[in-house]
Amino acid sequence: IGVMTLGWVAVALAATYGHYESFLVGTFIRTLGSGTVYVGSTLLLQMLTDAQFLGRTLALAATGETLLEGLSATICGQIQDRGRFANNNAILAWFGATMGALVTTIWTIYHLRGGAAAQHSSKLEVEVASMRNFRSNTISLAEEEDIHYQELT
Repeated sequence: IGVMTLGWVAVALAATYGHYESFLVGTFIRTLGSGTVYVGSTLLLQMLTDAQFLGRTLALAATGETLLEGLSATICGQIQDRGRFANNNAILAWFGATMGALVTTIWTIYHLRGGAAAQHSSKLEVEVASMRNFRSNTISLAEEEDIHYQELT
């Protein structure tokens, strides 16, 4: 979330001062942050949700995302259409940066107080360990196949 917020700050600075290259770099950073948040949150939902509720949980997450995208587009459209300022794009970018900073602050406080994935850290550690074991077993099987292939040739 912090990377996404830094990207929004770069976009806002670029919109304020008119630097196109900074806008591109800020958009790239913002997209990296939002993609990481999206994939990470979906993976956490999949790991922490009981199998019998998984479909409903992911459907609720997708519904919330769609609703918030629509709300964001509506707010930005209203600011763009009714804005009385010379640089509405900068206002929109600073709005995005402010919202990102707010979410980062709230989530950090919530996580540091033991909420969210912090309370399930032992379950996550077990699953990460089992994934590492699976990966090391897969690598050793691949090495065995490579050795067997070399013996045949």
